[in-house]
Amino acid sequence: VSITTLDEVFLLVARGGKAEKSESFKSSQQLNAVAEGTDDAEKSARSRMDLDKEGLFGTHVKSLFRKRAAYFRRDKKAWCCTTILPSIFVLMGFVIFKIQEGDNNYPSVTLDIDKFNGGIEDPQNPVVFNTAPSNYTCQPGNCVYFSELDVPETDETYFFCGSQASVDDSCSITYSDDMIEFIGEPATPEPAEVSNTKESSMWLDDSRDQYPASQYGAVFYTHDNSSVLESNSSVLYSDFVEEECQSNPGDYVDPSTVCPRFGGVGYTISYNYTALHVSPLFQGYADEAIVRNYLGDDSFSAAVVIDPLPITKVESGFGAAEDATATWLLVVLSFPFICGAYGSFVVSERESKAKHLQTVAGVKPSAYWFSTFLWDTMNYQFPCWITIMLMYAFDITVLTTTNRDANSGVIVLILLYGPAAASFSYCVSFMFKNAALCSLFIIVFGFLVAMGGPLAIFILVILGNEDPSNKKDNLIFAADFLSWALRPFPPFCLGNGLLNVINIDAWEYLEGDDNISAWSETILLADVLFLLAESVVYLFLAMQLDIWSSNPRAVSYWNGFVSVLTCKCF
Repeated sequence: VSITTLDEVFLLVARGGKAEKSESFKSSQQLNAVAEGTDDAEKSARSRMDLDKEGLFGTHVKSLFRKRAAYFRRDKKAWCCTTILPSIFVLMGFVIFKIQEGDNNYPSVTLDIDKFNGGIEDPQNPVVFNTAPSNYTCQPGNCVYFSELDVPETDETYFFCGSQASVDDSCSITYSDDMIEFIGEPATPEPAEVSNTKESSMWLDDSRDQYPASQYGAVFYTHDNSSVLESNSSVLYSDFVEEECQSNPGDYVDPSTVCPRFGGVGYTISYNYTALHVSPLFQGYADEAIVRNYLGDDSFSAAVVIDPLPITKVESGFGAAEDATATWLLVVLSFPFICGAYGSFVVSERESKAKHLQTVAGVKPSAYWFSTFLWDTMNYQFPCWITIMLMYAFDITVLTTTNRDANSGVIVLILLYGPAAASFSYCVSFMFKNAALCSLFIIVFGFLVAMGGPLAIFILVILGNEDPSNKKDNLIFAADFLSWALRPFPPFCLGNGLLNVINIDAWEYLEGDDNISAWSETILLADVLFLLAESVVYLFLAMQLDIWSSNPRAVSYWNGFVSVLTCKCF
C-alpha cells in the first residue's frame, strides 16, 4: 500500500513511467462484469492514442511557440529588455563614436613669443645680441656626424653642413644693431660684447639674474654683407666662401647656384631648452628682423608655424580603435539585457507552475526547450539586425570595413551570440527560483564578463609584449589561460571578438603577422566556434537538467551545490 498524489501520477504518466505492479480489486462481481463487458470499440479515440508514436513533438513545439507569441504581445517588459533597450544603448554608442570621431592628425601650431614670461614687463622677453662694431666667429657651428664623405667605389665626394666653403676665421660685424632693432615686440634687444660662442654662453650665464624675466633665446650675428676676415681685412667674407665653394663643390652640385648662398647675413641662435619650440621661434624673429631691415619697413611680419607630419597608417588604426572603444562598451552593456529576458521567462514559468502544468499535459522537456529556443532565436533577430544596420548607417569603419574581413566576422559573431546566450541562460535559470533575481544575475554577470575579461586579457598581452626582445611569458600565458577559461560564457565571446576586431591593427603589431585577419584564431575565430558549439551543447544540457530536476536525488545534490556556492552551508 502506498500513498501518492494525483500530480505525481500525472508526472509519472507524462514521462512514460509505469507502475511496477497492478492488482485488481475484487469487491464485487458486478464490477468485474461491467469491466469484462466493456467493448473496446466504445473507447474514445483519445484514450486509444499512442502518445509516443503520434508525432506530438511537433504539435507541442508549435503550440508552445504560439503561446510565447501571445505572451510576448502582452509582455511590455520583454519588448524593453530584448529589443528596445539594447537598440537604444547601441544607438547611444554609435552617436558617441560619431561625435568624438575626427581627424587624428595634429593641427598646426603658430609659435608666439608673447606666450613667454606673461605678466612681466620691461623687458618681457630680453633678446641678447652681439653689438657692433665687433668681430665674431664666421662659422661657429660643427657637423654632428661628419662634414665630408668620399665614396671610393664611385669616385664621388659629398659635403655636409656647408663644409665645402668652410672658414676658420672671425668676421667683422657692422649692422647687427641696425637689424636687431627691427625685431618685433614683445622681444627687447639687449646688447652684449662677445666674439665667439664661449663668450656668448658665459654672458648669458652671468646675466641670468640681470632681468626679472627668463631669457629664452639670443641672436648672435656671425657675418653680414660687409663682413671682412679678421686675418685679412681686404677680403670680403662673401667673396672668400664663394671662391672656396667654386674650387671644391662636390658631386651633384651646381656651383653657380649653390655657392653664392654662403654669403649674405649669418647668425646663430642660443636658446633655453626649457621653452618649447624656442629655437625655430627665435629663428623666425631673426629672419623677420633681417627682412624688415632690408625693406626698411617694420610692418612686414613672418609667422612661425609648425605643421606636424600626417599620422601613419598604424597610428590611424590605433586612433580609430580608441574612438570605437565607447561604442564597444555600450554594445557589451546592452546585449546582456537580452539574455536576462531569456532566463527570467523560464524561471517565471516554473514560479507560476505553468511549466508544471505543461509537463503534466504531456509536454516533453525536448519540446519545451526547443520551442523556447526557437522563439528566443527568432526574437533575437530584431536587436541583432538593428545593431548591424546601425553599424552601417553610422559608418563604424572598424566594424564594417572589408579590410581583413572585419565586416563578415563581426556579423557572424553577432548572429551567433543570440542562440548561444539563450541556451546558456536556460542552464543558469535552474539556479534560481525568482525571475527578477535570475534576470539581474545574468545581466550583471554578462556585462562584467563581456567587459572585464577582454580588457584584462588585452592589457596582459600588451604588458607581456611591451619589450619585443624580452617578452614576459608569464603575462602572455596568463592572458591565454584566461581567454580559454572564459570562452564557455557567450557574453565573453561577444566582447572579446568585437574588441579584437576593433584593435586588429594592434594585434598585427603584437603578433608580427601582416596577414592577420578577423578570422584568425587570435581575433575571433575561436570565439565564433565556441558560440556555435554553445548554442547546441547548452540547449541539450538544459533539457537534461530539466529531466534531472524531477529526480529527488539529483535535486538534493544540486541544492547542496547551490548552498555551497551561496555560502548557505551553515
